[in-house]
Amino acid sequence: MFSDATGLSINYHKSTMVPLNMNPAALQLYVQQLECRVESFPKNYLGLPLSASKLPVAAFNPYIAKTDAFLSSWQASLLNKMGRLVMIKSVLDSQLVYTMSALCVPRTTIIEIDKRRRAFLWAGEANTSSAKCLVA
Repeated sequence: MFSDATGLSINYHKSTMVPLNMNPAALQLYVQQLECRVESFPKNYLGLPLSASKLPVAAFNPYIAKTDAFLSSWQASLLNKMGRLVMIKSVLDSQLVYTMSALCVPRTTIIEIDKRRRAFLWAGEANTSSAKCLVA
């Protein structure tokens, strides 16, 4: 009915099914009818890891890596402290807010991201190993 009303259609070859507590016979029937792939948790959806159980801390390592990638690409030496603050607030904070709006981010992940943000802001360094940072 949606397709008829809007002229849009679902591409089932790009779609995936993630069943929860489903009868294997019924699952095979649905997969044959929809002609889509079957996947399992954990799964990424809109850039967020989804799981039927509590996510391990390691599932949040890509967010720390993404922060490192942003910081290493910015020319900190060309920015004054206020410019670095604007970059942190507009990019890094919005990335963290998006993630935290849907998931409970572990404290260790927040501490690691915060270390990197402070090192970039105060010393203009993307690498936290050479910056003098204290974790509260």
